[in-house]
Amino acid sequence: MRVVCLPLDSRPCNLLFPQQLARWCGDVCAVPDASEMDDFTRPASFVSTRAFLERKLPGADAAVISIDRLCFGSLLASREESVSESEALGRLAWLAGLRRSWPRIPFYAFSVIIRASISALASGDLDAYHAMADYSAWSDIADETGDAEARRRAREARERVPAAILRKYHAVRARNHAVNRRCVELARAGVFDSLELLMEDAPPHGFHRREQRELLRLTGSDSRVSLRNGADEGGAIGVMKAALRGEPVDAEVIWLGCPEGDFIARYEDRPFRENLDRALAYAGVRATPGAKRALVVACPPDGRQGECGETNAPEGTPPIARAVDALIAAGKQVYLLDLLGANGGSFALMERVAAPRLCGYSAWNTASNALGTIVAQLVSDAKAGKANIAFRNERILDDLFYESRVRQALNEKLRALGEDPYRLADKPNAERMLREEYAALKHPLLDMVGPYAVSLPWSRTFEAFVETFS
Repeated sequence: MRVVCLPLDSRPCNLLFPQQLARWCGDVCAVPDASEMDDFTRPASFVSTRAFLERKLPGADAAVISIDRLCFGSLLASREESVSESEALGRLAWLAGLRRSWPRIPFYAFSVIIRASISALASGDLDAYHAMADYSAWSDIADETGDAEARRRAREARERVPAAILRKYHAVRARNHAVNRRCVELARAGVFDSLELLMEDAPPHGFHRREQRELLRLTGSDSRVSLRNGADEGGAIGVMKAALRGEPVDAEVIWLGCPEGDFIARYEDRPFRENLDRALAYAGVRATPGAKRALVVACPPDGRQGECGETNAPEGTPPIARAVDALIAAGKQVYLLDLLGANGGSFALMERVAAPRLCGYSAWNTASNALGTIVAQLVSDAKAGKANIAFRNERILDDLFYESRVRQALNEKLRALGEDPYRLADKPNAERMLREEYAALKHPLLDMVGPYAVSLPWSRTFEAFVETFS
């Protein structure tokens, strides 16, 4: 199986995860060369994107296409104005023409409904970031309810946003929404065999909600279009969908903590169960009671997901850990989705479970980012017939250690040197400090992972790249 993947951007979750998971199950995932990729705020060019697809589609069995990469050059670039609406729609028209040249290759597309707020590319952006988030949320509440207090709050928040940022924000939202409308039309016309509309950093209220409603009206009952929270997992889960070739995988879904996934995760706008059901359906995983593989979802027992540092020791952690161990002891192949906190895993949980016997682990960024990643690994493992322990170990080193412990310590030391973790002036020095932070770690869980290397993919500390060596 040879899948061509146009990734969302150059971060490991988007560029490397699809390759790693495809390789594990014996498939090939073709991605652009390094010279054709973006780098942090520098987008990839459409010329390189077009050349990549024209070069790699001959002989491919499927294509997984990030619309934001195609139209804008990367996820971050999709929040900028460098590409006009007419240019973006022209690139979609080019893709439709390319599909007509390869009618027997399925095209699986995914496109992002832009976040509620703006990018925070430096610490100085945070005031505008929070003001824009408030403006978006209160505007949506006011539109839904007609409440005068909500309108007052929306006006106050709007006044806190610099005029140039506000103008750009609305222009970019309108352009991206036009692109998503066209994507739905292309899916309904059969140009895309499937289209995932993914919502990044989308709280329960915001301008994205009215866009969702319009897109769903345009979609109608067409099953080729699905909508859920997420973004950075879109490429990995899409490549695994392609690799299955329509053959389903069975897995039992087991909820621990908050019953039946009845909670709305931080940075998301709908009950998590809805996101899980749609991710499984898209990937080709059947929720099957009694299946040997188990997707175990550790939810916040009180139904409120805070940041990982705020929820590392919830009251319900010990019974969740005992339940996980009981499933392992019963012979289940356990894939643990740790949602006790956002943006990182729970040491209180992982220190209590039989971690070396887990088949998979995921806990990074938003709940749906973590969900899509572990579902993709489960599919890859099912096709391979064995668990990808190296991938699991990398997730423990990254999602648990980096996200929940190392990053905070690293940021504090960088700030003491006058560095901005959102935009590093001296990336090599930050990477040296990162390696020192890992070298200083003393924890029993590290005994199971073996040798590894760590680096920063971009000139910021929001994400790390962890690679193990077996």
